[in-house]
Amino acid sequence: MYLPWMPAECKNLSVYAATKSYIEQFSKSLNREERETKISYLLLGPTKTNFFKNANMLTKSFERIILNPEKVAKYAVDKMLRGKERIAPEMIYKLYCLGK
Repeated sequence: MYLPWMPAECKNLSVYAATKSYIEQFSKSLNREERETKISYLLLGPTKTNFFKNANMLTKSFERIILNPEKVAKYAVDKMLRGKERIAPEMIYKLYCLGK
């Protein structure tokens, strides 16, 4: 399972955003080529980890949408085991998927 979600407008995180986008496209390509093994990828938004602290990023503007990592993990594994390719754990990320 890959974790490719990050908006393209990531200020000061261009390499991070590009890598996430690449992983999503790479996963899609693998699924089109490889029929025996299914690749799932997680469109993961802000999650309660040390990422923001380590990146010296303030979270006040989006604290209300920060995801619980345990809930995300359970949801993602369940969807992966059911063969879902694109996994979006919360409504805001599901809406993001609709635009793709």
